[in-house]
Amino acid sequence: MQQSSMQFSFQPGFTAVNVGWDDTTGAIGHIVLNRPTKSNAFDSVMWREFPAAVRLLQQRHEIRVLVISAAGKNFCAGLDLAYLTDTFGSKMQQQPGNSSSCPARMHYAFREEILQMQVGRASCSPSLLSPSHYR
Repeated sequence: MQQSSMQFSFQPGFTAVNVGWDDTTGAIGHIVLNRPTKSNAFDSVMWREFPAAVRLLQQRHEIRVLVISAAGKNFCAGLDLAYLTDTFGSKMQQQPGNSSSCPARMHYAFREEILQMQVGRASCSPSLLSPSHYR
């Protein structure tokens, strides 16, 4: 497949994603998942940045298409298991004598964190999303 010669202006302030739009018409937005060493798995930073990138592009009313691609050989491995373990592993450990060691409370906290991540993803307009990863 032939690579496009289109040039994109990427915006500063993002680390886990690159976000920008084409320089000619401004009608094509582009988000690049940028954690290739982790197969672009979502961690807390990417969960915050991805919806912020979409909101930034949604503010540019001339954008009609959003292309989502990824750095590296994999598009996205899903949720970063290391992040999951680091974030929730300590919450899921029962500690005798600790009221927060209640399994129901730990599972509820885990569920709430996942729901917050999903709310960020749900804030992205589905009509604007077009995943793409080709080599």
